[in-house]
Amino acid sequence: MKKLIILTIISISALLTILCFTVFKDFIKAKFYIQHMETDDRVGDMNIDRIIAALEIQPGDSIADIGAGSGLFSRKFASAVTQSGKVYAVDINTELLEHIDRTSIKSGINNIHTVLAGEKDPKLPEKVNLIFLCDVLHYID
Repeated sequence: MKKLIILTIISISALLTILCFTVFKDFIKAKFYIQHMETDDRVGDMNIDRIIAALEIQPGDSIADIGAGSGLFSRKFASAVTQSGKVYAVDINTELLEHIDRTSIKSGINNIHTVLAGEKDPKLPEKVNLIFLCDVLHYID
């Protein structure tokens, strides 16, 4: 009986581990990335406003934020392009894209369009004025 209980516990642990690395992988990654990407220290160190200014973004521009992550830059871009512009927040993680949609709605931003990219195709719906990548290249094969 004792062996059966131990075997059952091991089996359940293995099943949970497999689920974490398959079914719940995007969810787990998204939770980690969101917490990591938007900490005060990281945001402060990134000098986002200086980057936005250096890019000379104009009202009406369209921008693709490739590997948008939590949408930190996408939200800033949305403000810079004004309502006449578009921001495509592109990522391969559906949980992150859903987070961007939720935070955009909560912030009253309606010019961010989330795009679920393929592994080798950003699937942009149209040409853009600027393609932006930040902290992404090490994820690209």
